[in-house]
Amino acid sequence: MAVTIKTIANLANVSTATVSRFLNNPESVSEKKRKVLAAIISEQNYKRNELARDLVMNKSRMVGVILPDINNIYFSPIMMGIERELEEKGYSTFICNTHGDIDKEKNYINVLQSYRVAGMIFIGTRPLDREKSVHVAELAESLPVVLINDYILESHVSFVANNEARGIEQALQYLYDIGHRKIGFINGNLPMTTYSYKKNGFQLMMDRLGLDWQQFYIEEDPYETGGYRASCSLLKREIHPTAVIAANDQMAIGATRAIFEKGYKVPRDISVMGYSNVPISGEIYPRLTTVDQFPIYTGKVAAEMLITQIKKQGAHEARSQMTTWLDTQLVIRDSTASCR
Repeated sequence: MAVTIKTIANLANVSTATVSRFLNNPESVSEKKRKVLAAIISEQNYKRNELARDLVMNKSRMVGVILPDINNIYFSPIMMGIERELEEKGYSTFICNTHGDIDKEKNYINVLQSYRVAGMIFIGTRPLDREKSVHVAELAESLPVVLINDYILESHVSFVANNEARGIEQALQYLYDIGHRKIGFINGNLPMTTYSYKKNGFQLMMDRLGLDWQQFYIEEDPYETGGYRASCSLLKREIHPTAVIAANDQMAIGATRAIFEKGYKVPRDISVMGYSNVPISGEIYPRLTTVDQFPIYTGKVAAEMLITQIKKQGAHEARSQMTTWLDTQLVIRDSTASCR
């Protein structure tokens, strides 16, 4: 039989109101009763039903986190940053994986609202079709919402993002400076803004450097297998690139495997760069040169931003869009070298 507040009250010979006061504000109960209640609660191994408490107090300590693809290794360190910060502030997380399905995303939003979450964080960039993000903007009219790595203009959706086009420009400038002129780009093929931002950055910077951006541009599935297939395709061409940038570290890992399997060496024959700097990128062979998006820190900042929004809502302050742009940074490791 479950131990309840009433059970504790009967054993301590006090009212349920006294037990409730002790649980929520111990100093409001006399020292003598505090000692008795603390001992009984410990003996009975009483656990509070936080969800029921939140419903009674109309105050939630749960945050919904929605991500589009749990197979994307970039999202794991972001989640780590979010969870650490929320846990430190007394919040728990409810994680939902949509598999990139907008209808599933909408269903999860409804589920999270039924649990009366305090706010929601959306990880990952949005679809190119902006109509598929209208429901997120509408949600932010009544609930604190933070978006990671994208933004919705003219809305109350707060966001933490990197300038992904700028990150690609940094990668290109570095490769150009160490002598590369035949530079390829393996981009993701999904209709998401992240790949559009990166393509734009690649095209503009290649034009600025006076290089042909279309010669070695290729799109594939944004995973290791996609990077592998794209790299195999590039190596079949009569002229292949001396350096390749991948849209994410997963694709770069697949691209590197293909290069070695075809008898070439990284970076002696072909340099490879990733994008995002997930933890594994510094552990593979050769260690991956990449563009750091600071995923753990990004998650931390997003959680801090959401908590600020939650407090504003509790204080009945006017709703506003909070924004944070984080700079990207090159991490030079072993997978790149000067052009031979």
